[in-house]
Amino acid sequence: MSLVRAVHRPRFFYCSELVSRYHAADHLFKSNLFDHYFVRGPACARELVARGWLTKDKISTHLSALDPTIYRRINMSKDINVLFVGSMLPRRVKILETLSLKFNVKMVSAFGAEACKLYNRAKIILNIHAEDYLDTETRIYEVLGSGGFLITEKLSEENPFVRGELIEVSSIDEMEEKIAYYFAHEDERRMVADQGYMIAHAKHTYLQIDRFSYPRLKLSI
Repeated sequence: MSLVRAVHRPRFFYCSELVSRYHAADHLFKSNLFDHYFVRGPACARELVARGWLTKDKISTHLSALDPTIYRRINMSKDINVLFVGSMLPRRVKILETLSLKFNVKMVSAFGAEACKLYNRAKIILNIHAEDYLDTETRIYEVLGSGGFLITEKLSEENPFVRGELIEVSSIDEMEEKIAYYFAHEDERRMVADQGYMIAHAKHTYLQIDRFSYPRLKLSI
């Protein structure tokens, strides 16, 4: 904290985790040492205001994005039926084990170029939240940026993608239905993946200037 106080220039703090479940930064939010705070989404901002730690004029959201030099289309054989890439946390394990009873699901932890290659090999890619909190993981941007066809649990309100660019489901039963349907309809998979890829690279790379939502953030408190 003394190091932060010693900085005699504008001070900014960015937390990329959901404040609902990540408490390691609580003391930094409560300190009021920073001139402005950037958080993962509007729900995080509302929670900080509700806790009385910050005023809404000091908070903005910062959307995720993709690095187009890493996440891109690669000409590879689609030899993976259903893929999940991420940390194997208890909630995810339970859901993926259920899905594995009906589908050939590959589960792996990978990052960067390795993850991109896996996304390019997969017919269907899944996004499953780590815990029972709505989120729009960076994985969403990276999958679409790799040209992958994505089925995801319902995303948080800052999700910039719409129907036709990915597939959102509201339950695991619905996820099973969508996996079965789109596995049998390759042309529809390709259309959704193409649209998601185009939008991701046109609007959601780290090369875009407008990754901060400061002018657009409206808090309902």
